[in-house]
Amino acid sequence: MASPWPEGIAAYARGCRRVFQRHPNALALVARRGVRTEGALKEYDTLLATLIGAGCDPALAAETAAALDFLVIG
Repeated sequence: MASPWPEGIAAYARGCRRVFQRHPNALALVARRGVRTEGALKEYDTLLATLIGAGCDPALAAETAAALDFLVIG
C-alpha cells in the first residue's frame, strides 16, 4: 500500500536534500539547468502522478513540484 501523499512528498524532499548535502557543488548546476535526464524526468513524473492521483489539479501539482524545488534547493 502506498504511503499517504504528504509523507511521500516529505520523503521526496528529504531525499533531494540528502543528495545535495553530499554533493553541494551540484546545487548551482541544478539551479541553472533544465531537467533533461531520463532519471530526473521520471522523478518529476512520479511526483506529479502522486499529487494528481491524490486528487490534486494538474496545474496545482506542477506548482507544488516547483515549490518543492525552491524549498529543497533554495
